[in-house]
Amino acid sequence: MLRNYLLFFSCVIILSFVGCSFGCEKLYFQENEIYWTATYEKGDMAIFQYKLDSLKRDTIFILDKTHSLPTGKCNPAVSTVDPEAYTVDFKYSHNKTMSDSNYLLQHVKDKQQTTIPVIRIYDVEFNQSTLKDTSIVLQGFGKQEGYLIDNLEKFNNIPDLKIKNFVWSKKLGLVQINTENGEQLNLIKMIRAQQKIDIK
Repeated sequence: MLRNYLLFFSCVIILSFVGCSFGCEKLYFQENEIYWTATYEKGDMAIFQYKLDSLKRDTIFILDKTHSLPTGKCNPAVSTVDPEAYTVDFKYSHNKTMSDSNYLLQHVKDKQQTTIPVIRIYDVEFNQSTLKDTSIVLQGFGKQEGYLIDNLEKFNNIPDLKIKNFVWSKKLGLVQINTENGEQLNLIKMIRAQQKIDIK
């Protein structure tokens, strides 16, 4: 018994330096979860057109995409799991002004059967556990199956763009934004980093 206690406390003492894998569970995404981050790669661009003002455009720039795999090392004083994770960083151009960089999506696997990511669009954030299925038809892209996301935390940093909800396609990512004043932004062009695709 004494030996077990000594082993445990020794592990706690050294884990800040070398990590401790004792009792650390590795968590990996299931096949039906990876579509969230498969939609974007570093260098991609997504261009949106305003419905009420068709000459107006906003552009999203994908700055980086990081993928972390479990190593089996975790701090048992904090957590007993080591999850797979993705982060997609972006910035956007709105009213000819470039935003600061931020994350568009953070997806960290947990013990739930399916894990839903945290999504930030402009100045709103979705960090809930429920989704509403939807489908829309986009000119040039056809029918898109995905989610209508409206349970949002709002930071009110963009007075002229009060987001009511947005649509996330399983194939294309963000495809539509609806505002409180009835404006709608629709995806009209995807420009890929490796191969430019103009489907407009």
